Amino acid sequence: MLDAQRENYNAQQQLILANLDRGLNSLALYRALAVWDASLDEASGD
Repeated sequence: MLDAQRENYNAQQQLILANLDRGLNSLALYRALAVWDASLDEASGD
């Protein structure tokens, strides 16, 4: 029983880490796009 609980806990931790990783990647992507968008605005304002 204890082994099953430990495996379940490990699976939950893996899921949390995967979601966290995906969230951080999305955040980095949004920030990169925002910077790119801002540089386009500066170029067009020239």
